[in-house]
Amino acid sequence: FQPLPRHLGVTRDLALIVDESVRHDKIQALIRAAGHAGLVRDVRLFDVYKPKQPPAGMAPGERSLAVRIDLRDDEATLTEERIDAAVAAIVQNLGAAGVRLRT
Repeated sequence: FQPLPRHLGVTRDLALIVDESVRHDKIQALIRAAGHAGLVRDVRLFDVYKPKQPPAGMAPGERSLAVRIDLRDDEATLTEERIDAAVAAIVQNLGAAGVRLRT
């Protein structure tokens, strides 16, 4: 049993392009390991897009994963600056592992 949170959380969705061999649990681990410890509360996969003919920006053998990231701080309300910094750290950590944002 845990008490209800006193501060609201936020969600951010990211569409990522990854090699077909990359598993979702690896993406989830990269997101959680991106710093800003304690802010990432949940990471959920909500879409997988693997076209027969890759569109511009995707190579054969790649797919797009869309993930929803829940962020919350138990001690304070999140500001846009903290949210943006957390998302930037996540994107940087994913980029270092060869994952890129779908535009």
